[in-house]
Amino acid sequence: MKAATRDSWKTSPSKGEFVPITYEDEFTPAEVNRIRLGLIPREMEDKWFIYFDEPTLFFHRSWTGYLIYKVELRVGTTGGATVASAHVVQESEKYPREPGEAEKMLPCLIRCILLEQNYPFPPRS
Repeated sequence: MKAATRDSWKTSPSKGEFVPITYEDEFTPAEVNRIRLGLIPREMEDKWFIYFDEPTLFFHRSWTGYLIYKVELRVGTTGGATVASAHVVQESEKYPREPGEAEKMLPCLIRCILLEQNYPFPPRS
């Protein structure tokens, strides 16, 4: 599988500020290798375009190309990684959400979509 890059899908620069969110996680070397591949949507309905540009994982909405999440990873000497920081765009019109929703959604995007793991999808409020 070919790794996603910034040029693999249309993107739009975010005009909004990014705010930090709480997200702690760690990944095995095999998980990091899969995360590095990202996700190129097959169609707009796939919702997300995700790519890794060392050390940051970028999450864009597939329809608009807007950058919504940024996650910086700290890759260790063994090839595993931990989350160093996570941010979400603050503009509510680009990505409307309830308070705390970003902290619930981000791990699901990584675990469910990128790593194809059985991880609980957060319910909508």
